[in-house]
Amino acid sequence: MNLQIEKNEVLRRTEEAIEKMGITRLSSRPPHYLSGGEKRRVVIADIIAMRPEIFIFDEPEASLDPENMEVLENVLESIGNEGKTILMSTHDMDFALKWADRAIVFSEGEIIADDATEKIFANDELLKRAGLKKPMIYQIMDAVGYTERLPKNIDELKTLLKEKLNEK
Repeated sequence: MNLQIEKNEVLRRTEEAIEKMGITRLSSRPPHYLSGGEKRRVVIADIIAMRPEIFIFDEPEASLDPENMEVLENVLESIGNEGKTILMSTHDMDFALKWADRAIVFSEGEIIADDATEKIFANDELLKRAGLKKPMIYQIMDAVGYTERLPKNIDELKTLLKEKLNEK
């Protein structure tokens, strides 16, 4: 309503966003009876209903249980598939690797790197300087001595391992 959108359009968008976030069952509950993850889903639905071109999230995965994390990941994928831009701040390197094509790394208020996510996480010196840990998948690949092609998520890791096993 604050965006000066007609009431019927607001209601339609709200219903679409509620369905997209899978929170239809929450629509009659007062906010103070919602869990942290449920509140986060309501806030994201609110943003989706406004249909911005750019979505900005600050630690969206923080404190989410596995169910709410899966919903968030599905929504991020859906937003990305719609061609929308997603900006996200996070300290979760596994999450960043999985969802970001590009990473900007800050240290002491300065940008110290801006590159493809895979390149950022392959740079041990940069990660040390920024006080960041490698994503778990990269740590596993380092431990087995494989650095040719690094996976971004568990599915890519499974595929890579199957390929390697079939080579033998």
